[in-house]
Amino acid sequence: MPPVLGETVGEVRRRRGWSIEQLSKRSSVPARLIREVESQSPTYVPSETNTVLLAETLRVAAGPLLEERERLFEQWHRLDIVR
Repeated sequence: MPPVLGETVGEVRRRRGWSIEQLSKRSSVPARLIREVESQSPTYVPSETNTVLLAETLRVAAGPLLEERERLFEQWHRLDIVR
């Protein structure tokens, strides 16, 4: 199974020595949303735009993060339909 989006973002952020607030300022993605991503919230899937902004800011390849985002979105959408 590929790395989880939130794990990747959190790991790279910590490796750079950045707080969530610092990543938020650098990426223009609200800190609240970064917390949702990193905590792997079952009720939040980041937009494609925010995923790309985080990837670019962290200097990681956007492709794998977008693939993981799409997988999470499909999973979230299926759960929403079941409810």
